[in-house]
Amino acid sequence: MQHPMTPVSRRFILAGAAVTAASLIIPIGVRQSRAAETEITDWIAIAPNGEVTLALSQPEVGQGSYTALPQILADELDADWQRVKIRFATGKAAYKIAFRQEAPAQKEGASMSTTALYGRLRTAGAAARDVLTRAAAQSWNIDVVQCHTENGFVINARGESLSYGELAAAAANLPLNADPPLKDSSAFRLIGKPLARLDTPAKCDGSAIFGMDVAVPGMLNAAIKTARSVTGELTAIKNETDILKMAGVRAVVKIAPTKTQAPSIRSFHICRATTRFAWSPTSSGRPSAHSMHSR
Repeated sequence: MQHPMTPVSRRFILAGAAVTAASLIIPIGVRQSRAAETEITDWIAIAPNGEVTLALSQPEVGQGSYTALPQILADELDADWQRVKIRFATGKAAYKIAFRQEAPAQKEGASMSTTALYGRLRTAGAAARDVLTRAAAQSWNIDVVQCHTENGFVINARGESLSYGELAAAAANLPLNADPPLKDSSAFRLIGKPLARLDTPAKCDGSAIFGMDVAVPGMLNAAIKTARSVTGELTAIKNETDILKMAGVRAVVKIAPTKTQAPSIRSFHICRATTRFAWSPTSSGRPSAHSMHSR
C-alpha cells in the first residue's frame, strides 16, 4: 500500500530549519528539459540511459564548488558518480542565496556556497530519490518500503531493479514530498569524501571555457579606474569629451560607490589614452581606520 504524500509546489519545497531563512526555499521544478532528459528538479535531470545531469548554480573560483556541490546532490540522490555530468545553471530564483543581511541573489562570496546550499541540496537530492522510489513501487505494485536505492537504481525485495533512466518520466508526474527522508551520515558515499575534482581535466587540456573566453554579439569591453583610496570621491572627468571621440568608445559611466567599494569609472573600451580625473581632497593621503570601518 502506498503511503499518501502531501502535494507541494513543483517549483519549491521547504528545507530543514538548520538552513538560513534565505536558504529555506528548495527548488523542485518538474518539467521536460532538453530532448533527451527529464528534469526531476531544478537541480537534477535524468536521461533515458540513466545518465544524471546535476545543475551547478555557483561559479568555481578555487574552492572546489564544481565538485563539492554536485557531491551533495549525487549522494542524497544515490546516483552513480561515474555517470554524473555537471551543467552550470543560472537565471532562476531557485539558485539565489543570501549572505548576512543582503537580498538573495545568485552569487559567490565569502566562501559560503557549501554552507548556504548544503541543506537545500540534500533536500533536493532526497526529494528526487524519493519520487523515483515511489515510481518504481507503483510499477511493481508493491509498498514503497520494500524498495531501496543504490547507485542509480531502485531495487525491490525480490532483487529486481529499475534504473533511474527508466523511471524518470513516471517520477516527474508524481507529487513531491515536502519532507523527504534524508540519509544518515553513516550512509554517505560521496559527501565528505576526497574525490578527484571534476574540473581538473578540462583545465589541464585547455578545453575549459573561462569568463574571458566568452564573446556574445554586441559585447563591449570595459576598463575600470578606481579612486586612489577607499575614501576617494570622483568629482569630475576632465577629458571625457576627448575619451568619447576615441575609436570604439561607446560610453563613460560613473559607478556609484557602496559601503565596501571605492568609486570608479568604467569606460566601455580599453582606452589607450590617459584618462584625467578630478578627485575630492579625501582621496589623497592614507584613510583612517575609522573611515575605512565606517564604509
